[in-house]
Amino acid sequence: AEPCSTLQVAADDFAVVFDLLSLAPSGRPSSAVLSALLGELFREPRLLKVGYGFRHDLHRLASSYPHMDCFRQVDSVLDLQEAWPKQAKGEQIGLSGLCARCLGHPLSKRLQTSDWGARPLTREQLVYAALDAFCLLGLARHLGAGAAEAELQGLRVETSATGQLLVRSVEEGGEADETRAELERIDAAIASKGAEIRALKAAGQPQTAWRAEVAILLQLKTRFKELAGMDWVPTAAVGAAAA
Repeated sequence: AEPCSTLQVAADDFAVVFDLLSLAPSGRPSSAVLSALLGELFREPRLLKVGYGFRHDLHRLASSYPHMDCFRQVDSVLDLQEAWPKQAKGEQIGLSGLCARCLGHPLSKRLQTSDWGARPLTREQLVYAALDAFCLLGLARHLGAGAAEAELQGLRVETSATGQLLVRSVEEGGEADETRAELERIDAAIASKGAEIRALKAAGQPQTAWRAEVAILLQLKTRFKELAGMDWVPTAAVGAAAA
């Protein structure tokens, strides 16, 4: 997958769009400076960090730039994608729909699939990126202070035994701990089953000998995605993405 190309951060009276493709690659002096700056912001518990699909975004950032410690820990997170359905009694509504309902105007997603790897970014792209972050402030206020406080969590990115990057909430417990234990078992089972299938193929076994094992592997990967919210990626592919 392509690395994250931008990171947009907004406050009440300004928005900043960081060009990650220029600032964050490993070996560039700017990556250490940026990591220190963002890490200070992300780890400050008194500073509320609002996002939409925060776990997914943090996973992508950590996968894209594994050398940057700032993408390993974020405290005081309010994920509107998780919080809003609870307030709306399970109703599923996207970010643009939430903006239309709460702020009076939808958020145009026209530029979402534009070429974010091209440089320089167009003015339209910069405005879109800034608005994508800025609108979350209004949505958080519309959610209400009490509901927002109840949804606060800290997020950590951990590496599994097979090299998978997993995002977990440090406030999780009970059923979440059971889910985490199951995730660890499935992670190991996927690696084991994959090795078993490769061995059968290397031994020249016919397709009929390993077809059922492939079906089991696919079931395990489906369950992994249900629990982790992201695909299981072979270790070699993880390393390639981080390179």
